[in-house]
Amino acid sequence: MKKYLLTVLLLAAMVQSKAQWQVGLTAGYSVNSLSTDVRYAYDLNYEARGGFAIGVPVVYAFNDWFALRADAQFVQKNYKMHRSGFFEGLFYKKRNNYLSLPVVAQFSFGGTNLRGFVNGGGYVGYWLSSREKGVTNNIDESVLEERSYLNDVNAVAYDEKVEFDSRRDNRFDAGLTAGAGVEYRLTPLVGLMAEVRHYYGLTNLYKNKTVGDPRYNTTWTFQVGCKVYLGDNNK
Repeated sequence: MKKYLLTVLLLAAMVQSKAQWQVGLTAGYSVNSLSTDVRYAYDLNYEARGGFAIGVPVVYAFNDWFALRADAQFVQKNYKMHRSGFFEGLFYKKRNNYLSLPVVAQFSFGGTNLRGFVNGGGYVGYWLSSREKGVTNNIDESVLEERSYLNDVNAVAYDEKVEFDSRRDNRFDAGLTAGAGVEYRLTPLVGLMAEVRHYYGLTNLYKNKTVGDPRYNTTWTFQVGCKVYLGDNNK
């Protein structure tokens, strides 16, 4: 029993001696699209829209090829919609701000200074705020006649903050994520990194059965940044 405990302690000490904390700052561009089934509403056209993302990655490297990583992120998951055909001219653009916490396993490969990495895991988040701008109409579409449609009278432009409704909006966000990138170690203390990350949303933006078919975010981020190595595992 004593030999077993001694072996475990020695292994733990060896892992600890090679482990290393890394903390950084990243910023870049996000591209988000809304996935939903429009069914027979053929005039609805959803499109991707860009935004920005800022993150603070915290990495615990067990050795030079495996690490666990968590990112505290602010990321925009924007999208837009325009209507075609009979409703040509109506559109809106949504800007959605989220706090997100992806946690991934990260695998590294390459040389001492220049290394590549891939990672994968999941994320949870919170829908902070939303803003919408566009052009709508002030008439009842159910009784609309073609001869009386869009003109200067019933076309209305707007730009407003979206107020959340607890009966409708699902502000909890979660899904899967995977990414790849490169990092270059400038000094034993400082490194640069560039990464592309994909986020596949698994939570409906709206609570079930309140706003038609489910709607999910699918997001790409492209970020660059720097990080600090707290301890040197290359000694």
